[in-house]
Amino acid sequence: FEDVVYNAQKEYKNVKFILIDAEPVDQESGDTKIGDNTMAVLFASEQAGYLAGYGAVKDGKTELGFIGEAKKSVIMDYGYGFLQGAEAAAGEDGLSVNVNYHYCTEAEDRDAILDMASEWYKGGTKAIFACGSQVEQPVIEAAELTDGKVIAFETDKSQMSDTVMTSAVKDIAMALEEALEQYIDDEFPGGTVAEYDAANSGVYLDMENGRFESFSKSQYKKAFDSLSGGSVTVKKYNSGDISSLGLSNVSVSEK
Repeated sequence: FEDVVYNAQKEYKNVKFILIDAEPVDQESGDTKIGDNTMAVLFASEQAGYLAGYGAVKDGKTELGFIGEAKKSVIMDYGYGFLQGAEAAAGEDGLSVNVNYHYCTEAEDRDAILDMASEWYKGGTKAIFACGSQVEQPVIEAAELTDGKVIAFETDKSQMSDTVMTSAVKDIAMALEEALEQYIDDEFPGGTVAEYDAANSGVYLDMENGRFESFSKSQYKKAFDSLSGGSVTVKKYNSGDISSLGLSNVSVSEK
């Protein structure tokens, strides 16, 4: 919706736009412009990913996978955070973790994703972070066929399958409610970016419906507080390639 909103905000001056997980960008020029009738809502995807990776390793899973639906900023932030969370947990527990890591291309359909996930599970992968709406369903199907586990993204997906061990959640509902309250009060924050992270409870790991074997709520609280309090900073995709993350306990096999 980046390009759509970029143009629509100029054409429909009397309409208010709330753009989730992006800023208005012109597809041709790359110019970014948030109009006075638009607000952008961004989430710390890297923090949500961090909690997912941390929780998976603390739950005893040292053979992990990450499949992102595309090589784009939001998905990459999730993935980078996932690796850093796994690194932190592995370092605390003296473990070595292996991660199969892949960004899908337009040529890969659901069958290709299903085959890849199935191959990973059969090869020993215990849990795959399925990052993308086009990725989750085939990864879940593969997990159901191979007794694997899935980490879902963005919203609580626990109802999709018993294989979903948790979800790396962005509280989009809260963000929209706050934006709409401002609109109703005639205080719509047009031209601005609203940022949500652990500090304002905008991202979290679903523990309420989580299906963990050993990762406890007290362990989760410790990890979450380290993010919300600022003692842990998670690098985003623009920090460089995966080698820039300085991983020593996590080995990444990019597929």
